[in-house]
Amino acid sequence: AKLTNIPIVSHIWDRCCIEKVIPQYMGVTNAELNYAMQKFSEADTILMMGARVDYRVSCGLPPGFPKDAKVIRVDIEPSEITRALIPDIGIVGNSKSVLAGMVEEAKSLKWDNANWLSDVQKTRDSLIRKWDNLCHEDVCPVPSLRIIREIKKSLDRDVTFLLDGGNIGRWAHMILFDRHPSHWFTCGASGVVGWGLPGAIAIKLAKPDKPLLLLSGDGAAGFTVSEIETALRFGTPYVAVIAHDSAWGIVADGQGDGCHVASELGEIRFDRVAQALGAEGIFIDDPRQLRPSIDWALSSDKVVIIHVPTQLAGISFWEERFGACKK
Repeated sequence: AKLTNIPIVSHIWDRCCIEKVIPQYMGVTNAELNYAMQKFSEADTILMMGARVDYRVSCGLPPGFPKDAKVIRVDIEPSEITRALIPDIGIVGNSKSVLAGMVEEAKSLKWDNANWLSDVQKTRDSLIRKWDNLCHEDVCPVPSLRIIREIKKSLDRDVTFLLDGGNIGRWAHMILFDRHPSHWFTCGASGVVGWGLPGAIAIKLAKPDKPLLLLSGDGAAGFTVSEIETALRFGTPYVAVIAHDSAWGIVADGQGDGCHVASELGEIRFDRVAQALGAEGIFIDDPRQLRPSIDWALSSDKVVIIHVPTQLAGISFWEERFGACKK
């Protein structure tokens, strides 16, 4: 990518395949969370490295996927090469090895993609700027966007970041595209919420010297909340910020006000559950408390659960409100 200035996107669940933030990394393959995908549909060539063709790239169909683009697919599994989309060129092989060969060939060619890269970057950044003036007020319940902004301040190169949840996860993928992607962990293609608390234990065992921060929705955390005690037993300290909107937020947001069907959850004080299990629990009633609470927790070498009452308002809600404000 550095050699050719070709923009890169990754599936939401494959962010950690990018070792570090580089100008060519545009973010995730979701048009609502990443306006760079508007330019994806204009590309004349697509190189897919081990990427699955599914709903994350419009199942290979227009308008989300460019109709006339040449497609090169690289996969170590032969059956994947033609699954859902027959490429113009298919290469069976390890992505790392194939890329190494491509780099050697690319060195002999002249690449002039600077204007294209700049165009894609500007399109992506237009989405980030759209939210710049929203959700800065010090209110509780806290807007999801404000939670992400506060977390972003604590994510440096040393922090391993886990993500588990629907609404809160979408905000994170949108705003945190430039936060050390190789340190991200999340799970699966769809319907896998609930892995975060036990996943934090496993990843802390694998990376014991790195501080670990989990961001989870309340529905996701509710699946495996008892694993807080497991973390204590195994001696795997981590910090979990739980965004509590008392709902399956991504579902409730789509249903609209007054139309919630089987999408509301009860009032659960995750900080008190943590304390009952022997961990540290912190309740946030002012968003200004969140950054110092996270920083303290990361340095504490303890299992710390930070409960943040969160507004039930996802991206579609704010899109509607923002649109109304613009009229």
